[in-house]
Parts: sequence; C-alpha cells; structure tokens
Amino acid sequence: MAKGQRPFNPKILTKLGKAPIKPPLGVGAVAWRYTVLVPTEETESGKSPKGIATDKDLENLEIILTKHFEGLTILADSVGYGLRARQIELNKHAPFVVYAAATTPSELYFQSLRQELQEALAQEIILVERQEVWLH
Repeated sequence: MAKGQRPFNPKILTKLGKAPIKPPLGVGAVAWRYTVLVPTEETESGKSPKGIATDKDLENLEIILTKHFEGLTILADSVGYGLRARQIELNKHAPFVVYAAATTPSELYFQSLRQELQEALAQEIILVERQEVWLH
C-alpha cells in the first residue's frame, strides 16, 4: 500500500444502501448506469508501477455494490494515459458498472463512494461516470 493510502471502507455506504437506489428492472423505466473506474496501478514516466487499489479493496467494493444494487458488472481492466506534473502517466483501472434508480439517493450514494475511494486510495480524483439508460 502506497504512502497515504488505507483500505477502502465499505461501511460508510451502509446507511445510503438502504435508500431507494435499486434500479427498476423489467418495468420499462429510466435508470442510471454508473461506471466507477477504480485505479489499480499507475506508472509514472521512467518509474516502476505503483499499486493503488488492493485485491481486498476490489473484493469489498464488489460485495457492497452487489448487495446494495442486486447486481454488478466488472469489465476487463482498462488502460489509459494522463498527465501528472506535465509528465505522461500510465493508469490501469478496474471498471465497475452498476444500474441504479434515477434518484437523488443514488447520486448521493455515488458521491459518497467517490469521496471514500479518493481518500482511501490517496487519489486526487476517481472517475465516476453516469449515463441515463432505458431498462425493460
């Protein structure tokens, strides 16, 4: 675990997980699809790769999202590039995809999740994408 990092704490989402956030499946309704890119590794130019989220962090996130939303999709790891201090950095992420009710409690849930991941993984930003979808 890198300096400033701590384990992801899924308990901060317990109360928010009791709100009406489950998606309306099978009824033909608007829902939100959230994609959370959880950083697993970053490599600064000329340096060795640095681990970010641990296997335990990913497992805890998988368990809590599956429990709160009654489903989860974990896509293949993604690789991207970004600039940090004007230097290109290679980033690897585990993409977690969740369907949620298109409600304020869902948005609050993912704002809290983003904040917790940023603090636990000592990251400036965790990308959380929200798309409106029609489920039926």
